Amino acid sequence: MQDFLEGLYRHLISTLANEGLSTNEVDYQVLFTVPAPFSSAAVENFRRIVMGTGFGNHSAEVQLTEPEAAALYTLKTQPIMRRMNGFEVGSTRIIYFRQLLIE
Repeated sequence: MQDFLEGLYRHLISTLANEGLSTNEVDYQVLFTVPAPFSSAAVENFRRIVMGTGFGNHSAEVQLTEPEAAALYTLKTQPIMRRMNGFEVGSTRIIYFRQLLIE
């Protein structure tokens, strides 16, 4: 997994460089998601792997499960969801509550 993520990081840096964007000039954040069934220990292990790659030199986080990320994406991108919830383009505010499980 670490080799794959390191290769992904190198590809990202190369792509940014080809677009004329140096990582020294651009502040970016990377949010990794995890499968819903991951235990807290598995999430922490994945976080350690991520931080051991080039992503760890930047703002990288492991926070959301994949279903949570899909729900947030749907709220943000689907016009019907914005209309149903009274959101207007550019004014959407998402309040995110998550139950933390302690093993």
